[in-house]
Amino acid sequence: MDLILREAKLEDCDDLYHWKNDPVSREQSFNREEVSYEEHCGWLKEALKDSNRLFYIGIDDKNEKCGVARFDIKDEFFAEVHINIAPEKRRKGIGSQLISKSCPFNPRRRKAR
Repeated sequence: MDLILREAKLEDCDDLYHWKNDPVSREQSFNREEVSYEEHCGWLKEALKDSNRLFYIGIDDKNEKCGVARFDIKDEFFAEVHINIAPEKRRKGIGSQLISKSCPFNPRRRKAR
């Protein structure tokens, strides 16, 4: 499967909300509590405006959203990485593709900019 990336948009709110509140996702998260829809939408609006945050949606070869990669940039050499895969798309190697294709510290990606 060859993954395509695009920047996350406010229109992705519902998918991101469902992925975030999936029990397996919550189990692997820093914050394991279920998030309300209103709280999530407010957070996403602010997150998309943050210039120190890179946010990408992975699109699979069926043109379906399959996961999200988020980088919270801390400095020139460090970012906190958040990956979440759509529950029905897990165990297909999507996570590693999301990281390698979206990583702002990947030298190949920097040349492509």
